[in-house]
Amino acid sequence: VFTAISPLGDQLAVSTGDFDSLTLMKPDGSYRKVIFAKKDGLALEPSWSPDGKRIAFSEGMYFRSGPHPVGQVTVMNADGTNHQSVSLDGTNSGFPSWSPDGQKLVYEQDGHLVILTAATNQRINLTSAGGQRDNFPKWSPRGDWIVFTSDRDADEQFRIYLIRPDGTALHKLTDSPVDAHGTWSPDGKSIVFASARMGFKDERALSTTPQPYGEIFIIGVDGKGLRQLTDNQWEEGTPIWFNVPLDKSPATSAGH
Repeated sequence: VFTAISPLGDQLAVSTGDFDSLTLMKPDGSYRKVIFAKKDGLALEPSWSPDGKRIAFSEGMYFRSGPHPVGQVTVMNADGTNHQSVSLDGTNSGFPSWSPDGQKLVYEQDGHLVILTAATNQRINLTSAGGQRDNFPKWSPRGDWIVFTSDRDADEQFRIYLIRPDGTALHKLTDSPVDAHGTWSPDGKSIVFASARMGFKDERALSTTPQPYGEIFIIGVDGKGLRQLTDNQWEEGTPIWFNVPLDKSPATSAGH
């Protein structure tokens, strides 16, 4: 899960194993190489720097139960060397995303969003800390918006939100409960996301613990043009957007 494609489109970084490893591979699945493995925690949501030289990701006990699970944002070279934690010690931080200029990271810290300036190590709160859970931020390729998932509505169900990088213009993009994992099209005009809004499907008769499985939807950044892209009995989630010429990545045509 949590696949990320390199800026050149020639490599995928993927969370593998029991979500405790990061693996690099070609878009056709070949040349697999584990570049990070965590013995006592998770390794989630890799994010490539715009120059393709570094990968930021979530490391630690992020989704584990307990009074306050600890997670951190780690940055390493794309070959898996030179690990460095960039989040505050003792926080539950994760799910980083680079700014288009590679100078900043946005990530979740204890339920709200933080922007880190890499050169100065300065952090500012993008959203306010409170009872909500703001998560899965993704910086627009244009640099003008950050999309994220939040349960800040009164019913505490997750929906997709947008906010400017300076903290202004916060607003809800989708109004159906259980929407998550928004990610940008390369031109910054559309967002694909996972949603359980279609309810239960075939798995109800096959499982002792049925759940409404996710389907993939697309919506314009202006909130228009909502379309459903998948419709089956499987759980779809954490989508990414391919924009790779077919002659460079022949096995990825279905991913466009």
